[in-house]
This record gives sequence, C-alpha cells and structure tokens, in this order.
Amino acid sequence: PNDAFIDAGCTQCESLVLHSFIGFESRIYRRDSYYYNRIPPFVDSMCKILDNALEKMPYCDSVELYRACVYGDRENFEVGEVFSPGYSITASSDSTWQVMSENRFVIKPLPLCKTKARAIYRVYNKAKEFQVSFLSSAKFVITSIDEWGERKKAFYMEEIN
Repeated sequence: PNDAFIDAGCTQCESLVLHSFIGFESRIYRRDSYYYNRIPPFVDSMCKILDNALEKMPYCDSVELYRACVYGDRENFEVGEVFSPGYSITASSDSTWQVMSENRFVIKPLPLCKTKARAIYRVYNKAKEFQVSFLSSAKFVITSIDEWGERKKAFYMEEIN
C-alpha cells in the first residue's frame, strides 16, 4: 500500500518515525520531564530523524494554532518569557477546538516560509485531526496569559526566530 509520507519525500525510517509520532507514542519524542534522569541516546537520534521528516512536510499557513496541554507540559509562564521547548510541540489548526478542563497554548506562528510549523495533516490526516508540529528548534515568546474554562490558563505566544 502507498505511504503518504514516503510519497511526500520521506525515507522509510522517517515515515516510521512520523507514524509513531502522530500515534500514541508521541511522548517518547519529548526531551523534558518525560524522562526522569536523562534522555536516552536513541531518543536524540529519533528526534533528529523526526526533525528531518518534519522539514519535508508543508509549511503551516494558519494564523493561530491551539494546543490542549497534556501531562508534562509547563503550567506557568511569565509574560515576556522565551519558551524553547527543545522538542516538537504539536498543535491544531482547528479553531473550533475547545477543551474546557485543560490549560492551552494559543500560538501565532511566523509567516509562511519563516515558520518552523509544519502542517502534517495536509500529507496524512489521521482521524480528521489538523495536526501541526513545530521543529524542535522553534522558540516562542509569551505575550499574554488569561484565565479560561474551569480555572485553567490560556498562554498566548508568538513564534520567534
């Protein structure tokens, strides 16, 4: 059968990594609190492969992206703080997204061809999700913080160079 990622120019290894990343195994690609003592060397290798594969995905042209925070995501920021996660942040381009019981990130990406956001859903749309993932080198500045939903926070951020 055809593989959309290979058709988009990815190697078999890159396709395998992307399939695991958009599946239930995305947490293994985090380089933060998911690993207690140190990041295993194979994770660094897989993250490099993931970045190479994401580079082959279409640029995201959305004006705003949304992330429902998950276990391990930061729960506090300061306005003006630069956030450099060091791993691929995944968001959605679907503006109807609403999860009232979670903190959320609202991200304004850089303009087309400057952004590190890649629209994976244009190549492979798993379960009608509009997944956009940033390269691991992406950086963001926190522009404002609002309370919302059930005593949760919305962190507004802009991608920076």
